[in-house]
Amino acid sequence: MFEEYKKNILSNTRIDWQYDLEQAFKIYDKFPDSYSVLIPFFFSYMEELIRSLTPNYHMQIYEDDKEEVGMPLVEKAIEKNSDNNKLIQLLKEIKKYYEKSSIFNKTYNRNGIVHGYVHPDNWTKETFKQLIKDINDLQFFCSL
Repeated sequence: MFEEYKKNILSNTRIDWQYDLEQAFKIYDKFPDSYSVLIPFFFSYMEELIRSLTPNYHMQIYEDDKEEVGMPLVEKAIEKNSDNNKLIQLLKEIKKYYEKSSIFNKTYNRNGIVHGYVHPDNWTKETFKQLIKDINDLQFFCSL
């Protein structure tokens, strides 16, 4: 299934992500243990997908604009797509990647990596593959 997810992601992405996604998957194919350094890249792509589900998709995002990143972004996507039950279910599942973390609560998700509490090499290949599956599933609903 993983190969199918990769193929789906590559064939359904926007042109400006195509090259980077191809390179990321080539790196993974050549060096299967590279998933640990690829995780932050794929979190960025997932966040782009989620952002595409909101009305502010093409607007400039500033670092201090807390409503446009992480969990608030997921919540905004849920709010704006409330008529799509399958998408809402998926976004609720994807929240696991955006739960709050701290140095005392080392959550293996986007926040743990972004804030430096958890180094990506603590992830497993299985969690990486789950992230790719979730991206594949989410991309189905996005208009990239």
